[in-house]
Amino acid sequence: MEYKKAIYLLDELGDTANADHYEKWESQLVQAARANLFNIKTDSFSDRLKENVMAILLGVATPQKYSIIYQSIIKPGGSAWTVPHGKGLSDSEVMSPY
Repeated sequence: MEYKKAIYLLDELGDTANADHYEKWESQLVQAARANLFNIKTDSFSDRLKENVMAILLGVATPQKYSIIYQSIIKPGGSAWTVPHGKGLSDSEVMSPY
C-alpha cells in the first residue's frame, strides 16, 4: 500500500523515472511473495491472522483468494482463532494484550 502511495506521489511530482523504478520493484516483491510465501496445502499465506491480513492489504493475495483466506483463517472459528495450547480465547493471537 505504501509503495503504491509513493509511486503515485513520484508520478504526480513528475519523477517518472523513480516512479517506474519503484513500480517495477513493487511488482517484483509481490511476485516473490506470491511464489515463496503462499502455502498450497492451506491455500493461504500462513495459518496465522497477521500474515494473511497483510497479504490482502498489500495486494499480495489475489482477489480470488480473499474468500478462501477469510473462511479458513480470518472468520471467527478459523484457524487463527484456535488456541494451540488450549488455555482459552484470550491466549489466541486474535486477542491482543495491548
